[in-house]
Amino acid sequence: MESPWEADSEVSEFVEFYLSAEDEQVLDEIETAGEEKESHLQALSAADVMKLEGEEIDWTIQGILAFGSMGIISGYAGLGKTWLAFELAIEAARGGSWLGKFPCRKVRVLYIDEESSQQLLRHRLGKLLAGKGIPGEGLDLHFIIQAGFNLSDPAKLAAFRQLFSNLKPDLVIVDSLIRIHQADENDAKQMAGIFRTLRELMREHGFTVLLIDHHRKLQPFGESLSQLRGSTEKAAAVDMVILLLKKNGQLEIEHAKSRYAEPVPAFIVELKDPVPGQTTVTHAGGAAEAAAEAALASGRSFVLKALEGGSWIARKALIEQGKDKGVPQKALDAAFKALAEENSLVREDRRPEQGPGGRAAYYRLAMSPNNSFHVSTPYIEGNGNEFEGGVKEGGAP
Repeated sequence: MESPWEADSEVSEFVEFYLSAEDEQVLDEIETAGEEKESHLQALSAADVMKLEGEEIDWTIQGILAFGSMGIISGYAGLGKTWLAFELAIEAARGGSWLGKFPCRKVRVLYIDEESSQQLLRHRLGKLLAGKGIPGEGLDLHFIIQAGFNLSDPAKLAAFRQLFSNLKPDLVIVDSLIRIHQADENDAKQMAGIFRTLRELMREHGFTVLLIDHHRKLQPFGESLSQLRGSTEKAAAVDMVILLLKKNGQLEIEHAKSRYAEPVPAFIVELKDPVPGQTTVTHAGGAAEAAAEAALASGRSFVLKALEGGSWIARKALIEQGKDKGVPQKALDAAFKALAEENSLVREDRRPEQGPGGRAAYYRLAMSPNNSFHVSTPYIEGNGNEFEGGVKEGGAP
């Protein structure tokens, strides 16, 4: 089919007459743009990749948050997200250790707070500084409080670009993610655009980003990362995710995603006010160890209560009764072992009085010097292990 220009020879001659040399050059560049773009693509060999600079990972928080990366701290309201973020901001600004455990690179920190009032921010920051015994002066820590930082607003974004250029922060902490955009958090495409804008800012100004976020509404979950509210794009877009969980009355921290290293094993954090006007936020040991200790305490308490009558009771009966009351066999076995090592428990292996069968384990509390049964710790009521009527006895020795 003829083009309109070819059909009208007079118009075609007119265009050719008035087309300047510069215009022709522009048209030529447009025609060859695709070819040039393809010619600029080059693949790197494995040897070339190994020669690239920056072989070692540079950490903002050792083993947790890499420099130049993006992370999320998420949890339900009231669990302590802001306390952990403030603790991190202070320690990164002074080159200390987050939670007294994880070394921090000394950096300039900008904390963008779209949640707290000036009074609340000052109150919390003051308590943490007092708990550490350090003044605020000299810390390379800066705050922007309810200034309307918004990745969806071009005017606000331009203002913050200027701020980043002037201040040159190394670490930017944002409290919270939901406050700095107008996208639908359940829309993966919209959230991808928000994270793309953040990445552009990070590349332009060379900083690390830590976002404070919220869990979904309370409900049972499968994978840990599914607890992040909104689209799965959140978990996909960031390099690191820390989840705050309440387990057995303790604050547990799960390093749910780590793009640059193996995740740190889950651990316990303690928030305390040692004296009025001071707050400390510290690492309090591994979560697995804490869970094992809690299980042992539960099993120990159950066994002591069950045996306090002084009779011999079959291990099988104890296990069955413990199962009914929510005390797992693993916890009971740990309690049997611990109590025996303390000489608080006596074991005897013997055959059943009636019917066939091999030897079975029976337990009884050890006798004290005055011939009374020794109970080393009281049974703690209210922890879900109470039972009525005790455990059926297995007979006299």
